[in-house]
Amino acid sequence: MYFFKKFKIFLKRPGQYFRYKKKFLRKLYFQFSKLMHYKTFASRVYTKNFPKFIVDYSELIEKNEGFKFINATKLNEKKTNIDQVLKKINNDLEKIDIKKFDKPNDGIINLKSSKDFDIESPEIKFVTNKYLIEIVSRYLKCIPILTSLSLWFSPNNKFIDNSSQEYHLDHEDYKQVKGFLYLNEVDTETGPLNIINALQSNNIQKLINYKMTESEKRVNDKTIQDLKKNIEINENIMIGKPGDLLLCDTSSCFHFGSRLGSKPRLILAFQYTTPFSFSMDWNWINSKIIPYKNNEFKSNPLVSKVLGNKI
Repeated sequence: MYFFKKFKIFLKRPGQYFRYKKKFLRKLYFQFSKLMHYKTFASRVYTKNFPKFIVDYSELIEKNEGFKFINATKLNEKKTNIDQVLKKINNDLEKIDIKKFDKPNDGIINLKSSKDFDIESPEIKFVTNKYLIEIVSRYLKCIPILTSLSLWFSPNNKFIDNSSQEYHLDHEDYKQVKGFLYLNEVDTETGPLNIINALQSNNIQKLINYKMTESEKRVNDKTIQDLKKNIEINENIMIGKPGDLLLCDTSSCFHFGSRLGSKPRLILAFQYTTPFSFSMDWNWINSKIIPYKNNEFKSNPLVSKVLGNKI
């Protein structure tokens, strides 16, 4: 009975079996899934949906870097309605009593999750903006799916062992992009995100025989410092001002955040994955992790695809 139950789960969501495997097997599953879902890939391939550039080449996420920082001035220039987003969130924060929330297990308190955002809200309009979607699509090679939207508060008042406060990679997809919109000024005392670029992170994975399992995915500071004696490793401290945005492939770049500091951090966090991710059902359109898939914008096929609909 147990075997058949496991087999049924495997048939429904085979990616779960590869989710915590070595990089080679993760890539193999990703490519196989993309091949088997060729119609989905054909409808979402970035060259079809963005035949012409609307962003500058310098604004794209470079493969070996795996992350891109975009300041508020640039976001305003690109008409991403960033000012409306900040105003809306600041108004919401006035109604939220942070003390009522449970203490975080990993240094982060989730003040709002995907279900708390109205489909017509400035936040949804921001994360489905054509400017951002082109940047993400050209990096992932297809139109992504918005799988998460959250309002994070990091108190930064203690170090939590074996948490996201240590270097790690995320395992939801072979490649993904997470967005971090700064809602307050983030400096070295505000638990900023620290990132090692994708190329150097790949070298680290090889040298330490990195494993994605929950019990082994964290890499302590001593290991990183010891590796620096043999290979080049640059730790990028991502400080910024309200309205600045960080886009990062957290499956390819080692990162940590929300460490001990003298000031808290507020962030609008969101996640883009592909339909071929390990978290998706094989019939990806039925996946429960797509929070906005029943909201179809026939007047805007691009937004509909980002929200997880077949167009």
